[in-house]
Order: sequence, then structure tokens, then C-alpha cells
Amino acid sequence: MALDGSGQVAGIGKDPAVVLSSLRTQLEVDPGAGEVRMGQLSFRGPLINAEGSGMARRRDDKNSHQFQIRAVDTDMRAALAVWPAVTSPGLHAALVEMVKSGRVEEIDVKLAMSPEANARLADGKGMDDDAVAVSLKASQVSFLPNPGLPLLTDARVVGSTTGRTVDLTISQATAELGEGRKLQLGEGTFAMSDTWASRPQARMGFKSTGSADALVALLNFPSLREFSPLKIEPGALRGAIDLTNQLSLPLVNDLTFNDVVIRSSGMLSNIASDNLLGGEKLEGANLALTYDRGQLAIKGEGRVGGDKAPIELRQNAKGQGEATVSLNLDNAALKRRGFGPETGIAGPMQVKVVKPLGRTPEAAPRVEVDLTKAAIDTGVPGVSKPAGRAGKAAFTYVVDDDGPDLEDLTIESAPLLAKGRISLTRQNTFESASFSQLRLSPGDNLTKVE
Repeated sequence: MALDGSGQVAGIGKDPAVVLSSLRTQLEVDPGAGEVRMGQLSFRGPLINAEGSGMARRRDDKNSHQFQIRAVDTDMRAALAVWPAVTSPGLHAALVEMVKSGRVEEIDVKLAMSPEANARLADGKGMDDDAVAVSLKASQVSFLPNPGLPLLTDARVVGSTTGRTVDLTISQATAELGEGRKLQLGEGTFAMSDTWASRPQARMGFKSTGSADALVALLNFPSLREFSPLKIEPGALRGAIDLTNQLSLPLVNDLTFNDVVIRSSGMLSNIASDNLLGGEKLEGANLALTYDRGQLAIKGEGRVGGDKAPIELRQNAKGQGEATVSLNLDNAALKRRGFGPETGIAGPMQVKVVKPLGRTPEAAPRVEVDLTKAAIDTGVPGVSKPAGRAGKAAFTYVVDDDGPDLEDLTIESAPLLAKGRISLTRQNTFESASFSQLRLSPGDNLTKVE
């Protein structure tokens, strides 16, 4: 029986119907063999160009079927609409969920389901691996790997799938991150070893290049938010990134922090921020990044408040971390921060600032100062030291609307010892001080001095 017609098939979900300008096949029914055979099957339409053949058999209450189709220059969603979902329900459902648009340059699908394979499928054991063989070459693909991840657009995809596996190469794609932010992805791979597992695992690898604010936007997506050591808005960071990444996660809607495994390494270049370091501007930072299963290390150098500074950030697998900035402040650097000659302080001095990050309890930065090379002459008897005498200071730097406070302060340069708190104005000039312990000369033991 020859069939020759036209019409339309329902689109996937809310997609419009797929128009078929021509639908042709040779249909043969063999009741004795329990077979229906389709030969020279072809679909033609504005969105689809495919041809193939197939056979369905029912014998002794057992079903089997074979199907093969080749399509070229075809809309991906239209192909999914025409592809009978019953022939490969798991794979079909996954592609319907993830593929939002795209153009099939060429695809070959071969399906062979024996009675035993159909029985296993009906029992909920999934498809046999060798029941399906698909080879694909596509472009302009929009793909959503998981609802908690960004949409990937303009992807070029080449690869294959079987009844239980997926193996794709993605030579290019763009991660759409909102508000015009994008990351360019290249050298990508996407693989699944068992699409029928209860929590099917996907493995992805790719290089990512783009702006630093786009990276922050990526880490603000629901499935990745727990991995960000910095709770900042994307606009707070400027610069460029060039990273190599590996990502493993189950393709489920109830992802948790422990489900996702990320490895990443590369460079953050010319990083800048006006408020990441409180009142100190960060400029021109070039930082090496490594991330492996929750262990994060970022290390390099930049300019903090105009001064060259080593920068290091570390975070453990529990999400607890800290950032460390080291500065060597000379007289010019001290003056820029409000500590000019009138304060009686002359450099140089080594300063280390440590700020808790991530899941570490929120706390103000802790500052440690090596005063050995500095000279201090405040005009107050006993509150002075010459350059070269050992000395150090440590305090917590707390900033409010009235200016910074140096809390939990300890200053040591024998015989001087002071413990307490100093408040500064917004211009970093002295406002008030209180000490729980003060020693200006040997034998002193003053307490509660204000």
C-alpha cells in the first residue's frame, strides 16, 4: 500500500505544529508474520527533511520493532515531534526537556528492539544499550543541561548516543547569564554513562573565557551558588577569565551541594573592584585559580589602594575560607591612608589583612602589622619607638558610618604594651581610645584607661 499525503503533527509541548508538505511511505501488512513494514518513509516540510524505514512485529504476545531514519537540514524540535517517543522514551524525554532549539545538519537514528528488550523496558529496567544508535551533527543549538544552570546557546554539537549512553563534543557554545552577561565556551564535551540510572550522571568539560563579572553571575545560579566563596553581586568585579573546567552532576531537579563535583584551573586577569576589599580599591590583579572538589586556591598579585600586594584566597571542602592581602606600606602609602607625618608614624611597615570568606562565620578583617622598621613618635611619653626596635600590632578592622574602629587591639614594642580599642574618624584621624591594659614603662600595669 502506497501512502502519499500532507498535513501536520503536534509540536512538542507548546511548540507550534510541524507542517508536513509531503509524507510518503510504502506500507505492507503481513498478518501471517504479525508484521507491519514501512518502506521508503519520507517527511518533507519547512522544518524537516527526513527519510527512513521501519518494521513492527507482534508474535505470541511479544512485541519487537526496528526503525531507522536519516534527517538533514532539520529543526531539532520538529525532529523530536516527528520521532515517536515510544521507540526510545527515556532518551526522547531527556532531549525534549534539555534541547530548546537548534538545527540538525545531519542525524542518523537506528533502533532495534527485540521482544526481550521490550520486556525489560516494560519492567522499568530501561533500554538495552545496543537497542539505539544515534549519530548527530548540529548547530545553533540552545541547550539547558539542568534547570539550575544557565542556558547554552549557539552550540555546535557532534556526537553519538546509544540506548543508555551519550557522548557529545561541543566545539563552541555561549552561556547566557542574564543582564547581557555571557561566557564563551569551547573544547566542550558532554557524556552520560547510563541515562536510565535513577540519578543519571552527566560529565561535562569545557574551556570558558569572558568577563569576571560573568563568572560571578554563573556562580550565582542555583546549582552553583554554594560553590562561590564571595557573596558579591556580578557588577562588583571587573576583569577577564580563562579557565579549563570539569563538571559532574546528576541530571535531577533536586541537586544538592554534595551532588556536584567541579574541577577548574586557569587565570583571572586584570581583576579590579571598588568595594571587594572594603575601602581599598583593587586594580590590575593577575591571579592563578585552582578548584578541586571544594578546595579552592587563588593566588597572585595586584594593586591594593595603589600599592603592589600579594593576594591569596583559600577555601576548604566545607566551604570555609579566608582571603589574605599583604602590603608593604612606605610613608607615601601611609599618607594615602590618612597616616601622614602629623600622626607621628613613619614607615615602612609590613601589613597582613585576613578576611573570612564562604561558610566561615561572618567577621571583620583581622590586621597584623610588623612595626620593626617603623618609627613612632606620638608626643605622648612612652608611646614611641625608634626604627629597628621589634614591634607589632594586631586588631580587627571594623568600619561603620562614623569611621573605622580598631577593635581587639594589641600593640607591643617593649616596654610598650597596649590592649584595647581605638576609634578613628572617617578621615582616619584619632577620635578616642580605651585600653584594658596599658604599660608605658617597665613596672607599669594600668587598666581601664580611656
